[in-house]
Amino acid sequence: MAGVQPVFSEVSGRKVFGRPGRDVVGHLRLFTRRALVEMLHEAGFTDIRLSGAAFHGVPRPARPVDRFLARWPEVAATLLAVASKPR
Repeated sequence: MAGVQPVFSEVSGRKVFGRPGRDVVGHLRLFTRRALVEMLHEAGFTDIRLSGAAFHGVPRPARPVDRFLARWPEVAATLLAVASKPR
């Protein structure tokens, strides 16, 4: 949002670029709320409920802001989805 690589994302599987930290976890899955809901609908899920969550890897000075923003899925660092799939 501010031109800063999000703490929880990676652009390389070998080295960290554009964000704090040194640990490469080897995956990248970034979803907007809309994209996640559309993907779950496409896969046959219904009754989709989303909530936000704080991210464990946020630098200490930014943690209060991260926890505050987690109240709204649209701006949370982490999206949590609960959905059901008819049999």
